[in-house]
Amino acid sequence: NAEAYRLHLQGSFFMNRYNAEDMTTAIGYFRSAVDLDPEYALAWASLSFCYLDQGANGWVPFAEGAERARETARRALEVEPELAAGHWALGSVHMYYDWDWNAAESCIRRALRLAPEDSLLNVRAATLLMNLGQVNEAAALVARALALDPLNAEAHLRSAWLESLAGRLGKAARACRKARELAPNR
Repeated sequence: NAEAYRLHLQGSFFMNRYNAEDMTTAIGYFRSAVDLDPEYALAWASLSFCYLDQGANGWVPFAEGAERARETARRALEVEPELAAGHWALGSVHMYYDWDWNAAESCIRRALRLAPEDSLLNVRAATLLMNLGQVNEAAALVARALALDPLNAEAHLRSAWLESLAGRLGKAARACRKARELAPNR
């Protein structure tokens, strides 16, 4: 549905601005997209990311955001079981809300197998692996994300985190400055 796709693009724009008001606007666009096309799995997954971000940032109660995120991630996977974003969304709920590291890793690794070229997915997978102490693999994923998309601000932030863990504070500071240059509102 071309109109649902247009609504998804608009929602993505507002979601990436990453503040409470724009996240609510993004949710409105994604909801309109799935109202027009209930089989639009990517729009369901995008809703999941928005709801989880709302809860994680305290823009809605955390449990409320996480449960909405879980419901919409599951809906995305019902519609399209091989959608990387759906597995990534459900894995994010397992990681940030359930603290179920095994389930999170399983979902994220499946998403990576389905979409290894997704720069942002590589960064999110690296975040999980860092939390699991798998720093070398996390660093490889961040390097891959930066090679795929040198303008990925989150990849630069994760790079800074990894550099600081390794004691390379000058490199960490440069990566932070690059991330701020690319996404000053984040």
